[in-house]
Formats: sequence, structure tokens, C-alpha cells
Amino acid sequence: MITCGIILCTLASGKQLKEEEEMLHHDWYQVLRWYAGIAMLSVSLLLAARMGIYQEVFYAKYGKIPRESLFYTHALPLPAFAFFASDIYSHVLIFNQSEPLTMSFLPFSLPKFWVYLVAVLASQYPYKQYGGPNARSEVRKTGITHA
Repeated sequence: MITCGIILCTLASGKQLKEEEEMLHHDWYQVLRWYAGIAMLSVSLLLAARMGIYQEVFYAKYGKIPRESLFYTHALPLPAFAFFASDIYSHVLIFNQSEPLTMSFLPFSLPKFWVYLVAVLASQYPYKQYGGPNARSEVRKTGITHA
């Protein structure tokens, strides 16, 4: 399913690139950028597949420990965000400058983008806490409930 979506998006962007290329008379920078994007998508798919194989091997050897796996897949990439510190900071400034949103239960207003971000994060917590869509089937299979 993912591969089909990537192929469709790549073909659609390729048509757009072809139209731009005709207008710009063979701008090689755009062509190289397009190929770099395709290469990045391909490498990411291969790495994701390899990570799935590693998880299968680890589950077979050590048993299924989903919380530990979730921690490592989220904690190990965090240092890579240091390379994007300036970009993150510029987006914090954009968030701070967004239109103020007044809520009746607060005596002050907050920037709209921050409210949206907190709402998205808050909506994800219960989903992750209770194991997502398969939580009920897991409870039925194992008889184990969350404390």
C-alpha cells in the first residue's frame, strides 16, 4: 500500500517536474533534487524493512516487549534533532506569532498554533497508553488488562 502511494506521488511530481523543466529549459538543479528525493524515499523504505526484520529477530529471541521497543525507536533518534535546532527555533517563533486564540475558561489568550499542537499531543496520549486499536483483542487473547 505504501509503495503504491509513493509510486503515484512520484509519478505526479514527475509530471510537474516535466512541466517546470519545459518552462525553465532543463534546470538541472530541479532534476537532481527530484532524484535525491526518490533516493531518500527508497533508502527510508529499505531501512524501515530492515528495522522490521530486526524487530522480528529480537521478538523471537527476547520476547515481545512493546514499551521498550517504543522507547528505543523514539529515544535513539532524538540527538539527530540537534542538526535542525535553528529550523525548530524559527518554527517556535512562527508559532509564537500566530493569531491569539481566546478560550472562555482561560483569563488569557494563547497563540493558536500552540493550542493546536497541544490538542494533537493530548489526543495521542490515550491512544498510545491503551495500546491502540488492537488493545481490546489483546485483552481478550491474554486476559491481561492495563493497571
